[in-house]
Amino acid sequence: MLCLAYTTAGLSNLLITGADLEVGRQKLRDDGVAELCGIYEENKAVADAMRWVGNNFPAKLTVERARAAFQHPYYGLYGIERVGRLTGNRFIGGHDWYRLGCEFFVETQKADGRWDGEGRQFDHWPVVATSFSLLFLSKGRTPVLMTKLAYNRGDDWNNKRSDCKNLVAFVTKELFKGQPMAWQIFDSRAKLAEQEDQIKDLAADLLQSPVTYFNGHNRAPTGKERDILREYLNNGGFVFAEACCGRPEFDADFRSMCKEMFPDNPLVLLPDSHAVWLASGKFAVPPGEFPLWGIQQGCKTILMYSPKAISGYWEANATNVGRGVTAFQLGANIIAYATGLEAPKPRLTEVEIFKGDLKSTVRRGFLRVAQIKHEGDWQPAPLAMRNLMADVRKSGLDVSLETIPLPLASDNIVDFRFLYMHGRSAFNFQKQQMNQLRFNLETGGVLLADACCGAKSFDTSFRTFMEQLWEDKKLKLQPIPLTDELYSHQLNGEALRELRCRREGADGRPEAEFKNVSPLLEGIKLNNRWVVIYSKYDLGCALEKHKSTDCLGYDYDSALKLGKAAVFYSLKR
Repeated sequence: MLCLAYTTAGLSNLLITGADLEVGRQKLRDDGVAELCGIYEENKAVADAMRWVGNNFPAKLTVERARAAFQHPYYGLYGIERVGRLTGNRFIGGHDWYRLGCEFFVETQKADGRWDGEGRQFDHWPVVATSFSLLFLSKGRTPVLMTKLAYNRGDDWNNKRSDCKNLVAFVTKELFKGQPMAWQIFDSRAKLAEQEDQIKDLAADLLQSPVTYFNGHNRAPTGKERDILREYLNNGGFVFAEACCGRPEFDADFRSMCKEMFPDNPLVLLPDSHAVWLASGKFAVPPGEFPLWGIQQGCKTILMYSPKAISGYWEANATNVGRGVTAFQLGANIIAYATGLEAPKPRLTEVEIFKGDLKSTVRRGFLRVAQIKHEGDWQPAPLAMRNLMADVRKSGLDVSLETIPLPLASDNIVDFRFLYMHGRSAFNFQKQQMNQLRFNLETGGVLLADACCGAKSFDTSFRTFMEQLWEDKKLKLQPIPLTDELYSHQLNGEALRELRCRREGADGRPEAEFKNVSPLLEGIKLNNRWVVIYSKYDLGCALEKHKSTDCLGYDYDSALKLGKAAVFYSLKR
């Protein structure tokens, strides 16, 4: 008879004592390279036990299967929780252990709130069974701040076993006021990922964590892990990578991976002016100590890479010693930049990824979106409108998910009743280019625009553009009052009175956190209707789910509400 309960108990003891034995054992050279990198004395025993547990952990936990596998199912499942938390593994035997456990406990809970077993198992008493059940459920729900990616064959991805754990503990204390945060290992190597939807489902699971981290000595991720990372990044995720021990083999392969994944977005050295060096608002990290490289997508750096060894300091937990201080502070800044200092949602919170055909048929003459091109960076958030329209579809509206790019002077601009404009840099249009847009707006169209990350250059240019566009009518942008129909319950299903936005602080710099504020939109009103709706605070980047502490703008949920309000308003009119 199987006994997962006793094996998980023994394995937990190995993991705990192994962690104690490792304290002070990490020997780092002056350049941060670990002399014993990847060597752990109890590795074989742990690996053998993990393999056995994975092979015998049921894919479905019915009462009968749980009793057969564990003998003492409530004690045994708490052992699974301990193994999952201590190792950081999201999957055990290819199964999401926390999801399976939650399903089991929901199905077996009694009407009065207790759990109890049957027969002679020592955990059949209600007090014991209920205690183990609550321990499993309460600890496993902790939000996952950082994920370590398992990839390729072997264990080269895990030469530093406690790096992620120690960094998350430091960041939890220093940046998130002690709010409990978890880390995890995401090992999808045993899971099927042959179809596009399977890749998307795994990326959606990975998106429950805002930061994904990996390193290695020899190779960067390949195959399906690379596909999952691409989908993860395209849907708002953030990656930090490191050449473990500064290995040139990994460096060369990683750079090759970046070229293959992002041929139009080069991996470049981050300048001294990049926001990451000050992102936490607490630590000022000198750029020269651990130079970082990054890939830019729109206005956001979505991937950062250190060719210098940094994880050894995290593994050694050297938070107050020498270069370890800088290593931990830089790690905190990287996480702050990636999350915008927003805590992730609890584990198992569903994350949706767009699935479907952008060119799917919609009714003739119904809503399609065109984005206005200008000589500045006119599309820093290329997926913003797709994500907005995908959510609008949930309201039952048959809208196109494809965004059509159009020059301002295009004759086709009059065919679109909803237009979008976004950017970060200054731009300029000639007056003769404005005729088609003016005619569109005068005859029922609506233009939604926002300044990417609250960029002042775009904001100044857009205000000038509006004055030129409506020069003959002497119209200028004016605040849209909170009592306007645009924010109303009748239009949106709820009154938009308070949303979350990061604005400027008293010193002119972005505030550290989002705050609940009244929405601030401006517009041009013509014939008693808003024909232009404008936000000087970012909507587009938020709609791509990218976060950054230097971005002035709304969070995702708030940007979605304002964007949908503009769409509903354009349809009503």
